[in-house]
Amino acid sequence: MLKENLKDGVITGIVLSFVIGVIISWILKPTFSSVVLILSLALLPGFFIISLLYVYRLGREKIKRTTRSQKFDFGVEINLRRLQIVHNKYSSMIQTAGIIATGSFLAMIFLVRDFPNWTTGHQIFFPIATVLFIFTLHFAFRWWFVMREDYQHLQFQKLKE
Repeated sequence: MLKENLKDGVITGIVLSFVIGVIISWILKPTFSSVVLILSLALLPGFFIISLLYVYRLGREKIKRTTRSQKFDFGVEINLRRLQIVHNKYSSMIQTAGIIATGSFLAMIFLVRDFPNWTTGHQIFFPIATVLFIFTLHFAFRWWFVMREDYQHLQFQKLKE
């Protein structure tokens, strides 16, 4: 299933970006603060490139199309309240992940402003903010796909007989 490929792909993209960052740092031989900045920022392209490729593949995936009247059968017992609870849970988790991602991105901006004069705190908290940003976006992305699987049940119409 594509959901599992997302996790493996993102991890592979991050590792590949980290290796590229290490090679760039080894070739340029910058200061320690610059190495921390290069390695932290190198994680971002791998995550975004793999995620965009995943969305592209998902968009090209063949989806069985049904008419609107075939989407839901009221004769079938389904617990819509449970489906609503699951939907509300994932939407609030996505919202929380978005808030944390925004906060960590703002922290990254705040920390990178002082770049040439970084201290130990900057060197510790910038990579933490970068990793937190990547992981919250990754979880929001995965939770969105979980919600997307059940979306067809939330769009129902009563069949007229």
